[in-house]
Amino acid sequence: MKNKTKYLNKNEAFVFSFSNMDIPGLTNLLNDQYIYENQTKEEMLDDISIEFEMLKAKGIVYLKPIATKCKCHIDDEGYTFLDEKEGYFFNIILEEIDTKTLGFKQCVHLDRIINLESRKKLIYLPYGVLDDIPF
Repeated sequence: MKNKTKYLNKNEAFVFSFSNMDIPGLTNLLNDQYIYENQTKEEMLDDISIEFEMLKAKGIVYLKPIATKCKCHIDDEGYTFLDEKEGYFFNIILEEIDTKTLGFKQCVHLDRIINLESRKKLIYLPYGVLDDIPF
């Protein structure tokens, strides 16, 4: 299978790879030297992989990317990656650190442009599922 992400910009490639729960795609995108939320690239990808495997075990194979904005990080792109089957979701802000490094972090302050009933179980890395969503 051809790597479809090589023809996209970094943000589009991240969204494509994250939506498809593609750890090898994310591995190729992220910088080995950058620290992601106090974790190395390898540690962060291990945590993401655990959550993706939990979702796949439930029959979830795709997370719908919904572009939104953060109230705190106005200049950065934000996405809710939503499982439309059971309501699991990740809230991610993308940050262009430099021309070679794409950063990302989690955010609970994304604009709520989607129906709250469809967002039931926030997955917060590395801590797993939060059933009691704080908003």
